[in-house]
Amino acid sequence: MPASSPARVAIRRVADLGGDDWSEIGEFGSRYFEGAFVASIRSKRDLVQLRGDDGRLVGIGAVETFDLVHAGRTVTVIHAGNAAFTDETRGQGYVQRIGFRYFLRAKARHPLRPVYVAFTTFSWRSYLSLTRNFRYFWPRYGSQPPELEAGLLAVLGARLLDDRYDPAAGVGRNLDRRLRPDIALIPHHLAADPDVGFFAARNAGYASGDVMLCLAPLNASNWWTAASRIVRRRLRRSARKPAAAAVPEAARPADAPAAGR
Repeated sequence: MPASSPARVAIRRVADLGGDDWSEIGEFGSRYFEGAFVASIRSKRDLVQLRGDDGRLVGIGAVETFDLVHAGRTVTVIHAGNAAFTDETRGQGYVQRIGFRYFLRAKARHPLRPVYVAFTTFSWRSYLSLTRNFRYFWPRYGSQPPELEAGLLAVLGARLLDDRYDPAAGVGRNLDRRLRPDIALIPHHLAADPDVGFFAARNAGYASGDVMLCLAPLNASNWWTAASRIVRRRLRRSARKPAAAAVPEAARPADAPAAGR
């Protein structure tokens, strides 16, 4: 899928998927995950699919939305997971645009109710999707969540992970799925990245399937930050295109898959 050809996004109800759909999901997901990742998708309401202009599946993610009450306050939570994308789709803002679609749906139902995105992840890539796009999120290095968000994380951990959740660490232990070892591997050029280092230290068992619970408010500040950073990335890519075009096709590195939660 050339960078100039945007992927087509479809949101489907998991309950409506048939045998061929599940076969395709299983084949695609097995490039990134080991274990019971299909069962995890089946537990969600929606499946998001990205397809190239040739019909290839180039991305998936599962989503459910629910209300959560803590300390007398009700918030809407967009719970995302089971995300995997080919490298050609990364940096294009698909995750943010899909998230904004769910955000608008939530606000249409309850205009004044706060909306959060939450996910549990064993992927440093998924954690970087927070650090590279949002201003406010937890957990993060050097910042403790405010009282409300700390309470929401505790309630969410119990709801999503039951007794596997360690509230002190903010980590869910011993899940029945994990990233493939080659996908979980942190590349050398990111070994000194402080965000990657924080993730690996906070969730030391990520490669074996332990997950870190993440939370971010979908407020005006975070949306503005995400939009501005997407624009900057596009401008940088546009500036690099002439140089990239001069590189012979055979000399370019082969595409490698990248996985999320």
